[in-house]
Amino acid sequence: MNSENIEYFEIFPWDKNFETGIVEVDEQHKQLVYILNQLAAHLANRSHPDTLNKYFDELANYADYHFKTEETIWNKYLSGDEWFISHEKTHESFISDVIALRQEEEKKPLDDVLQDVVSFLSKWLAYHILDSDKRMAKVVQSVESGMTLADAKNKANEEMSGSMKILIDTVLNMYEKLTSRTMGIMREKTLRRKAEIALLKAKEEADFANLSKSMFLASMSHEIRNPMNAIIGMTDLALKTGLNEEQKNYISKAHLSATNLLHIINDILDFSKIEAGKLDMEETDFMLDDVLSNMKTIVSTAAEKNSVHISVNVPSEVPRKLRGDPLRLGQVLTNLLGNAVKFSHQNSTVSLSVESKKQTSCDTQLLFTVTDNGIGMSEEQQKKLFKDYSQADSSTTREYGGTGLGLVISKKIVELMNGQIWLESEQGKGSSFYFSVTFAKAQSHIEANVAGENDIQNAIDQLRGAKILVVEDNEINQELAEILLSDNGLSVEVAANGQQAVDLITSEHFDGVLMDCLMPVMDGYEATQRIRSNNEFKNLPIIAMTGSAMKQDIEKALSVGMNDHISKPVDPAIVFQTMAKWIKPV
Repeated sequence: MNSENIEYFEIFPWDKNFETGIVEVDEQHKQLVYILNQLAAHLANRSHPDTLNKYFDELANYADYHFKTEETIWNKYLSGDEWFISHEKTHESFISDVIALRQEEEKKPLDDVLQDVVSFLSKWLAYHILDSDKRMAKVVQSVESGMTLADAKNKANEEMSGSMKILIDTVLNMYEKLTSRTMGIMREKTLRRKAEIALLKAKEEADFANLSKSMFLASMSHEIRNPMNAIIGMTDLALKTGLNEEQKNYISKAHLSATNLLHIINDILDFSKIEAGKLDMEETDFMLDDVLSNMKTIVSTAAEKNSVHISVNVPSEVPRKLRGDPLRLGQVLTNLLGNAVKFSHQNSTVSLSVESKKQTSCDTQLLFTVTDNGIGMSEEQQKKLFKDYSQADSSTTREYGGTGLGLVISKKIVELMNGQIWLESEQGKGSSFYFSVTFAKAQSHIEANVAGENDIQNAIDQLRGAKILVVEDNEINQELAEILLSDNGLSVEVAANGQQAVDLITSEHFDGVLMDCLMPVMDGYEATQRIRSNNEFKNLPIIAMTGSAMKQDIEKALSVGMNDHISKPVDPAIVFQTMAKWIKPV
């Protein structure tokens, strides 16, 4: 432990009663006491052995120097006297006694050894100063005043007996208790401080690990979503061309597989965000009907394929205008309803019901129930649900697919929304999944806004003729964006990085910009800042269209001056509707 981390204290506080009256001896005693206090502090703090040895050596060396000084003074007046011989022997045994105590570490706990060493040193020093040295000093002072040695010794004995002897014994006993108590307190404080330092270090390491994981997730999200955007986008475009039935069959299956792969990737990234503590929940006003309609649209394709009917029942008394995270609510509902469809028999019905369990002036508790009449689960299988990387049965992975993460993620989301999730199931008869969540009431006036074909077409009509700069370094994604926009009546120009974008914008007119964020030469964040620094372009619509889809990525895009954010792989409907919010062709 470094010296700057040591909390110093006086195990042996100096007092005027320790003064012998011989200045040179008293000054050296003060230095001995100072070294002892330094050593005690390092012992209590369990400093590195090298540091302890340094202070033990300093104490031994200074004690040897002091003893020689004393002996020179005492020898001048008590040469050959039994007092001098006895006093000299205490000097000789001092260092060997300390070494013997330190060697006890092989037989006794370290704390006990440290206590014994400090207790011995403080008691020895107290006795040495209070009794032996003061007695010798009194003899020296009396002899110097003209008294014989014998009379001086008798006088010293008289002055050091009686009440003085009681005082010395009391002080020695006090120092023994004081050192024991002080060392105990200091050891406890040291252990607590070391625990706090270890805890802080562990927290810093955990924070660094989480930061590293977040950076890795952001990078993975971008690197995965870019090629997925190309695969899904290109197969979608191919399906709109004149294909024969065999070609259409191949490409539609590739498109479906890519879409399923995207769901798996999203599950893995979401689970990783949960592990890193980065799955943040939004607080925004939304319409419950919008969430339910979007969920039904997403699940309907699988339902139609399996000939499963979806029934949604929301009584009129259930509040529609809520405040919370509609995307995460939709994710849980889509997951539960998707599982129900997946594990249902053909020509069966999957139902979703919503109940209002409790309402106040500020919030409402809703109970969502998803029920199917499918394969169901045994009690043993049910125990495996909601556990990381687990499914009710490994055979379900082979027969029905999936990562086994969906229910884990749903459970975490519900818990982050301060809710609960549970199930009831019987093998061969189906399952019912329940979750309850409390939402605040919406704080602003909102209306249902479920996008239909007319809304998307209106957005395209509004944008027709607009000149758009697509800033994208991936050549396939460049081509995909060009086709998507130009086929719908927009004029497109492409820049491969942020620097090219800045150069083109300063030399040509554009009605809007679709900006990737992570690119070579200059990224989209810096490019946007440079564009915004020119007042001529402060109102130019710039929309991020990127695989950087983490919450912090979206916030960063908005903070540097972008107007909106579209995540890859892109949904053409979302692309045109988002663009129509900001871009008004001149």
